[in-house]
Amino acid sequence: MVTNTIPLPATMRALEVRAYDGARASLVLVERPLPQPAAAEVLIRVVASPINPSDLLFLEDRHGVHKPLPAIPGYFGSGVVVAAGTSMLARMLVGQRVTFGADHPLSGAWAEYALVQALSCAPLLPSIGTAHAALLLLNPITAWGLVDEARQGRHRAIVQTAAASEVGRWVVRLSRAAGLPLICVVRRAEHVDQLRAEGADYVLNSSSPDFDQTLHSLSHRLGATIAFDAVGGHLMERLLLAMPSASRLLLYGLLEEGAYSIPPERMIFERLRVEGFYMLEWMQRRGYLQTLRGFMAIQKLATEVHPSVRACFPLEEAWSALQLYRREMGAGKVLLMPGLRRGGCAPNV
Repeated sequence: MVTNTIPLPATMRALEVRAYDGARASLVLVERPLPQPAAAEVLIRVVASPINPSDLLFLEDRHGVHKPLPAIPGYFGSGVVVAAGTSMLARMLVGQRVTFGADHPLSGAWAEYALVQALSCAPLLPSIGTAHAALLLLNPITAWGLVDEARQGRHRAIVQTAAASEVGRWVVRLSRAAGLPLICVVRRAEHVDQLRAEGADYVLNSSSPDFDQTLHSLSHRLGATIAFDAVGGHLMERLLLAMPSASRLLLYGLLEEGAYSIPPERMIFERLRVEGFYMLEWMQRRGYLQTLRGFMAIQKLATEVHPSVRACFPLEEAWSALQLYRREMGAGKVLLMPGLRRGGCAPNV
């Protein structure tokens, strides 16, 4: 039996991937039957869904989650729960505004409605706008999970790359709250000033000629034995060669896809470790209550971190949205908003 709050349409509009080749012709706006939630699932009327690097990987079947074709893309979003299955948690969410992870094989966030596991939803505080909330799951929870790894591993200090990104800015605040010194690595001079203004104590520019020597000295002095890296490639190699013995690097992004090379003897005798960090796997490992606790704390801090939204697009203009995001990912988030009309203006997020 399905519980719903309002009469629902029989169909919905959704973006559909028909081939994993990243081509424009393979992303089509279609009309689909409205999905029905099973026992532990909810149906969400989607308000907003951000385009993230993981979505670009999904469009080429290079992400960890594979869906049978034709598939609805979009991993994260926000909206209102309008129907639910029979489980207690699912029914408790009916009528609530939530942010969610769209991990269902037959659904996705780039649609008017998304079918989602109830355990993949987090309720919103009244102070958080629904569209704003679309940006509060992937990046902030990734930052929360990374800092949690540093706390659980009893590391004395942290190094992070891509520090001016949304994840990086959240790591600045969360590491400060945890009392963990943080070394921020950026590639532009203007980001050095930006992060210092936001409270970062140590900010290094990887383009500076003395970067490697400074990172080596500072990481050894602070005891920074864990790194959060969103770049990969040669920069990851530079981090590992500069950090102390027994250091651990968590790779959570692929901004640079080049190969890296660390002398095997350094890996063996200095006990250096490289691990992948996947936010959804961390959430499953830590459990729903721990993740929910982190998300509620993040919502209370959200007023201190103003998300940079570059543009909002309706579903009809998804390809234009993707092209804008691809051109400069660091210039601000691009949102898909199913309720937005072509050429219309987005609400204040």
